[in-house]
Formats: sequence, C-alpha cells, structure tokens
Amino acid sequence: MKILYEKKNGRATPRSQRIGKVPACLSLLGILTLSYPHNALANPIKAAGNLLTADTLYLSVENQIDEPVETNTLRINELNATAATGGKPLVFGKKTIDSDKARIVAIGGSLAAGVQNGGLYRASQLTSYPNLIARQMGAAFRQPLFSAEEANGAGYKLLIREDGPVFRYSKVSDKLAVDPKSNAGQFRNFEGEIDNLALPFHNVRGSWKDLEYYSRLALPSMESQDFIPYFKRILPVGASDKSSSYLQYVEQRATADFVIFDPGMDGHLQSALVGGDASQLPQLEEGERGDKSEFRIVKNLAAKGAKGVLVTIPNVIEFPYFKMYTPEKLAMLQGEGRVSIRTNRGTIRSMNDRDVLLPSAKVEALFSGRSSGEVLGERESLAVDEGYDETAAYRNVNWYNEYYVKFIAKENDFAVFDLYALLKKINAGGYVTDDGVEVNPAFPDGNFYSDDAIHPTSFGQAVIANECIKAINEHYGSGLPLLNTREFLK
Repeated sequence: MKILYEKKNGRATPRSQRIGKVPACLSLLGILTLSYPHNALANPIKAAGNLLTADTLYLSVENQIDEPVETNTLRINELNATAATGGKPLVFGKKTIDSDKARIVAIGGSLAAGVQNGGLYRASQLTSYPNLIARQMGAAFRQPLFSAEEANGAGYKLLIREDGPVFRYSKVSDKLAVDPKSNAGQFRNFEGEIDNLALPFHNVRGSWKDLEYYSRLALPSMESQDFIPYFKRILPVGASDKSSSYLQYVEQRATADFVIFDPGMDGHLQSALVGGDASQLPQLEEGERGDKSEFRIVKNLAAKGAKGVLVTIPNVIEFPYFKMYTPEKLAMLQGEGRVSIRTNRGTIRSMNDRDVLLPSAKVEALFSGRSSGEVLGERESLAVDEGYDETAAYRNVNWYNEYYVKFIAKENDFAVFDLYALLKKINAGGYVTDDGVEVNPAFPDGNFYSDDAIHPTSFGQAVIANECIKAINEHYGSGLPLLNTREFLK
C-alpha cells in the first residue's frame, strides 16, 4: 500500500495507513517509543505484533515515497562520503594533514549515530552531525550504513498530526535490515571498516561493561539493553561476550587523526525515562580524571597525536518529550486533586504543577479519559516539590561537563563543543543560524526536534554540526566551511 503524505506546518504527515504485523525488530526503538513503559522493553527483540498501549496505537506502514521524508531539496545519498573529496590541507593547530589521508573517527551514542524519529535508518545516518562535519572537511567517513534495499534499518515512527490529548504514531516497517535467519529478529552483520563508532541508545559512561554483564542482569532492568542489537551488528561474527565491551571495541579500532568524542546523553535519558535511576548517572570518582573509562580512549588517542573535539552533555529534561503531557493539562481534564504521585522516597502526595509526567500507558490512559484517580510512580513521573527534586541531577549535569569534559579537553588540546549551552539557547527560542534560519524548538511543529521529541531532525543535526565546526575553528584555527542549513529544511 502506498502511503500518501501531506504538508502540514512544513512537515510530512501520513494521510493513510494500514494496520499490520510489526516485525520484532521494530521494538528496538527501545526506551524512546512513547507507548512503552521501559520495563516492557527489557528484552525488546522478542516483542511482536500490533502495538497498542493506552491510546497510543502504532500502525505498521509501508514507506514507498521516492525521497526520504526527512528532506526535500537535499539529495540524501550525496551525503554518503565513503571517499575523500579532495586532498586539501586540514589544519588543527600545529598539526596539518591532507584531507584525503585523514581518518576522522566519531565515538558516542544516539546523537552521534544519527538517531531520528525514534530509530536509526539510512537517511538519519547520513545526516548525523559527525558525517556532516567530515563532509565539510573533505575527508572520507565510513559508517555502518543500512543498504538502500534495507534503508529503513530498525524502522522509525511518524507522528500522526491530529487534534486530541494523546500523541499517536505510525511506524515505518518495510525495508528493514533484519536477518531472516535470526529467530530473534537480529540485524544482518555489517562488514567493512567503520569510522562512525557511535552506538544508538548506548550509555558511553558504561562502555567498560561487556555483553556478558548485560546477559546476567535480572529482568526487567533499569539499564537499557536497546543498544545490543546495533553493537552485535558491527561485532565480528563469533565474538565472545566476555571480550565484547564498547571500550574494548573502540580501543582496538580507534586510530585517528581527528576524534569527535560525544559522551552522550543516553545515560541521562535512560535514567529519566525510568523515573530517576541514579545508577546510570555520572559520579565523581577518585583518581586521575583522564583514567575514567570513557575518557581513557581520548587520553590514549591524544598520546598518539590525535586532535579532536569533546562534546558536553545537555539538560535532557528540557527536551519536548518531558513536556508532552503536563500536570496543568491533566488537571484541566481530570480536575484538581484527582491524581497522586509516588516519589522515590516512597511517599504519596497530590500531583503539583512542577511534577514531570512521563509518556506511559497510565499517563496516556488518564489523558484519554479511560482512567482516573491514579497514583503515578516510577516510569510514569518525576516528582518535584520543596523537599525533593527528582529532575535535579539532569538540570545540574553541567558539573560533569566542567569537571570532566572541559578538563579532559584542555589536558589533551582538544576543542570543546558546548552542546549543553547550545540546546539551552535553542530551547529558550529566538536562536538563528549563521545563514539566517530561525531554529524553532516547538513540538510537534517546530524544525529542530524530530517526531520522537528527543533527537534532532536532519536540519537540527546540521545546526549542531555547524556549531561543532565553529568550536573546532576557534580552537585550532582550522577554517572549515559551514553548512548551508537551509538545504536540510523540509
């Protein structure tokens, strides 16, 4: 069935869809699928069938349009920079190297991998900000791209624009990169060298943990395992779980002239999405800051002469995802005092207008009117009151940026790209790109956030790439050209 799209507020909207079986791998969209409580995805690749939780119905759709919905003026495959485009000198301070000889490596999580609309697929990979930066450098940048025949990768979701208190999505589920020989719906193995080593949904701060560690976790677990199918896709066939940690994988492969190191916001997201799990947040550790597992990679690469850029972690609570369902709207629908909050301290009190409601089955049931008088606990809310603020750790993430990220960058002569500061400006409104485009952070009809309300659109990735390039230019005097962000608008 062909899906027709109409333009509404500058975005492509499906006008028809059909209900169908959803392949098992689609639940790999993991913690970011809005209808799922996190514990339902402890073993995500075994889920299958039509997806319905509360009033959030995911419809399997076939995306047969000629161009990816993420772009219109930009021919997406032109961004596939598998070969260097020129031999121009790249200047990183005192280091100069020809672009056709330079190896650019990216290390990180979902943002650097290119996750968009709740999933990873070929078009989103091609507009990942590390790929866009490498393109501006004129350097080759090899990614574990899904093929054109399996361009929808893990599948992704599209918001159905309609009036109503509950957000509903359709799911693109054709042209998936699933291995038909795998009973669990695993991806086909990717063969070839890789420069973009970023893993979707992976908490880089847990990079020392091997696959055997995750196999021993009791289920459901607070720690997301949604990255594992993506990791296994790029591991050598037959790799041992005992020797398969992200840290080991990167250290064996990351010889580079320039490194884009993004510690990733995934750990903070995973923590917030399960109601404030502190175990996934960074802690102050004893010993040398450069020996902290995630930064050991940077220290070792710098010792071999690599230059690069470190990226700070943003305040994830400012993402639209955490504002999709608000206490104010719920009080209007249900009446004052009808909903209670169970805090992480075990106390139960009436919901207030500062609490954060998490998209979940129970919250959606309240908004749809199918339920009332509920007590919302972990995985459903983050409590904020005079005595305790379960969002404080996310709002105060800048301590990690200052103490670790900026310190490690200075110690190793790396540039710093302050993503924390950039997203703070963008979310405040009024931010304009260098080529004169106003960045609109509104959800769902802005131009910066994709339909998952967390990860950026292709345009958003271009904005991030340009700001990262400016940080590199300022630190090293590199003179890299900026992207024309207008090319990435829908």
